[in-house]
Order: sequence, then structure tokens, then C-alpha cells
Amino acid sequence: MKHLPWVVVMLFVVFAPCACADSIPVLDVNITYVTVSMWPNDGSGDNAFVTLIGPGTEITAFGGMACFAWCSGDIPDLNSVSLSQLFVGSFASATVLGTSYDPNSEFELSCCVFSDDGLLNASVSGQAGTGDTFAYLFLTLPSPGSWNLSFDGGEGDYWFVHGEFTAGSPLPLCQNRARSD
Repeated sequence: MKHLPWVVVMLFVVFAPCACADSIPVLDVNITYVTVSMWPNDGSGDNAFVTLIGPGTEITAFGGMACFAWCSGDIPDLNSVSLSQLFVGSFASATVLGTSYDPNSEFELSCCVFSDDGLLNASVSGQAGTGDTFAYLFLTLPSPGSWNLSFDGGEGDYWFVHGEFTAGSPLPLCQNRARSD
């Protein structure tokens, strides 16, 4: 009986490496096209709509940029315009590799899709699904992209009207449909 604890320990040491846990799947997605439509920030929250598209994948979300110095009122000149990080907030839809997830409870991206200067980072990670459908998510992004900002007004009195961001190129519609079905 004195040796029984040692036998149990030895059995554990010998057989523990053979025990296998189910591995968590990784969804590795190449996002080919990203767009953002941004409007003036009136202080009520998000002022941008973000779309990420890839084969069988479309993720949409609301976001916001802390651009109060130039996107929430009159500015004297366009030299004060500088981009900052666009924070992606609440998701509106999340379809990844043909599977749709509840954007409020089954989908999350870690920080940060956009860099401090308002351009795309090269990649972002996150998670999709819950329980048996849970998977790690890794998105490769078509960085860096570019902004086109529109202002009205003139000398000494400008105001932000709209902004568009694009990165990458969209897949042909027939190719995107075929991969998402």
C-alpha cells in the first residue's frame, strides 16, 4: 500500500503526454478589401461605418475617430487636419468563410484594426463562435490604405463633410459569391 501513491504518480507521468484535448480551430482569412465611410462627429458616438471583405467573408461595424479638432465644426485652415486611430466598435454583421455569426455575442476583434495614424494595420486577431463553434480568428489586412477627406467652405472657415477610406481591391462579384456559398 505504501507504493500505491508512487504508482499513481508514475502512471500519470507516463500517460499524461498521451492525453489529447480537442484543439481550437483557427480561421485564417485574407481580407482583400476594406472600406470606411466617415461623417462629421457630432458627439453622439460612432461616426464611421467599416466593411471588411474577403473570400466568403464580410464583416461590418460602426466605429469612430477622435477627430474633434477638425471633424466636428468649423476649422480655420486645412493644416489642422490630422488622422488618428479609427476605433472599431459595435459589429453590424459577421460572416467568416461562409459562416454567419451573431455580431453581438459570437464575434470579436482585438485591438486594433487601424493604426494610430488612421491607416490599416497588417493584421488583427479575434474570435468567432461560442461553445462547439468557437474558433480563433486571424485576419490579414490589405494595409495601409488611404483616406479621401472632403471639406466645404473657404479661406478661414472650413468644415468636414465626408471621408472615404479604401484599401485593397474587391474580389469580382462572381468569385466572392462562389466562395461564400
